[in-house]
Amino acid sequence: MTPDTETPEEQPSKPVILLDTNTIQHALGEFSGPQIYPLLEELIGSGAILSISEVVIFESLKSIVFTPAKTAKITDFIEKNLTRYPIDENVLIGAAQLQGLYANDEAVKGHVKAISSEDLIIGVTAILTNGYILTSDCNDFPGPFFNAVHKQPFFYEERN
Repeated sequence: MTPDTETPEEQPSKPVILLDTNTIQHALGEFSGPQIYPLLEELIGSGAILSISEVVIFESLKSIVFTPAKTAKITDFIEKNLTRYPIDENVLIGAAQLQGLYANDEAVKGHVKAISSEDLIIGVTAILTNGYILTSDCNDFPGPFFNAVHKQPFFYEERN
């Protein structure tokens, strides 16, 4: 797969799967990577386009202790494996609108402050691309505007 930058309006005919930041962190993890990589390869093999909103670059890098090796590991993975969707005006307007919808929905309005701006941007990018979100934390994308299509537990052993 050749990663490139597309606008959300340039929708590919293959299914788009946006990786959440935690999915990338798990894919690059020493213990969880061997469990996640086969899933990502299976998705690519099925014809899916693995992608990110560019906000994931910021979110991934802000959560590490900067060393050249860690930075390169994240940026190389993104550049070699993922299609990138930019954060344009449509995405920003959509994220603000989604924030407002959550703030006005009785079921989730008490949790609206827990939904990060980054997750709103990822969520809106998924909406604009008619894509799916691959995350290890469904709480980042709560209903009623997002619903789990498939859940798959994975287990890994860390330090015995």
